Amino acid sequence: MPGAVTGNGRMLALLKETGEVYRLFWPAIDQAQHLGQLWVGVRETAPAPGEVSWFHEPSWHGNQRYLEDTAVVLTSRRHEEAGRAVEHADFVLFDADVLVRYFRLTNSSSRSRNLHLVVYCTFLIDESALYDTIYLEFSRRALIQFRRDTFLALCAPGLPLAGYHTGRRDTFGDPLSPAVQGHFYGQSSTLRAGAGALAWELGEVSPGESRDFTLYLAAASSEAAVLKLLAEAGRRSGPKWLEATAARWKAWLGSAPGEPAVRRSLVVLKLLTNRDTGASIAAPEFDPFYLQCGGYGYCWPRDGTYAALAFDQCGYHEEARAFYLFAVRVQNKDGSWQQRYFTSGSWAPTWGQQIDQVG
Repeated sequence: MPGAVTGNGRMLALLKETGEVYRLFWPAIDQAQHLGQLWVGVRETAPAPGEVSWFHEPSWHGNQRYLEDTAVVLTSRRHEEAGRAVEHADFVLFDADVLVRYFRLTNSSSRSRNLHLVVYCTFLIDESALYDTIYLEFSRRALIQFRRDTFLALCAPGLPLAGYHTGRRDTFGDPLSPAVQGHFYGQSSTLRAGAGALAWELGEVSPGESRDFTLYLAAASSEAAVLKLLAEAGRRSGPKWLEATAARWKAWLGSAPGEPAVRRSLVVLKLLTNRDTGASIAAPEFDPFYLQCGGYGYCWPRDGTYAALAFDQCGYHEEARAFYLFAVRVQNKDGSWQQRYFTSGSWAPTWGQQIDQVG
């Protein structure tokens, strides 16, 4: 189950309570899901070289919340034994399909440490392990993975690149185990089921000192487009993007009723609404194999009407109007509706007619 969601109506990211991003939908909030793993951690290189400690691991403890009146997810984690603390803000830019992950790492121990930031990344683009390539694009020092016309790119502007390696996940060439030990062999591209590991230098961090860094994850339909997104995102720092994105959310929510539960619900409903078609999904899809339920990452006409009614009653008439226009567009010629739809308007998997859901 997701601990939090963030997005912009085209890109939707799901985070666990640990702060790990584990689902990424694009170019629509319900299709396709592209993420295999996106792990972020640190490794001490001196005075006592060790293994990577991933921020989402059980050895780290903390809490998670939303920045008030926004879709910015704030996660705080501490590793008492290692003497480290990390805080990060996760959000998607309003006007660009870029997930921003702004981190602040603090050395809470009594001695200085030399640290590397380490990221392990593998995308399951279009939920497929076939026909993809992962490679390092050296001009931007970005890790790019693509399949057909889906390009996902990750970079950390401003940090010196300390190592990189790509390989095929779940094989002897998977870069995960070597990266944990601090080994990066420099292979810059891999075909099929690609995975990549990168390390950046954080330098010496004194007791009580902090290091800030930002990861940008962009999605586009070509290499040129995704690199342009990274370049534009990199012109602002993580804190500046955080300030600007929070301001946009607060402005959108400014006229809503004052009850915190209502305001939070409106933000979530906005995140679960396709900005291009007006269709709302019942929930972000967290059970694609239907192990615990019949799937929720779809638009039921019934549930969408509930969301539209909530928008309308709270003064968000354009959001309500967009859903009703979607409903008109997908209605059958005999006046009926299908049980559920993808937010594009195409039919979603169904178990037959469900009369109550269009009551």
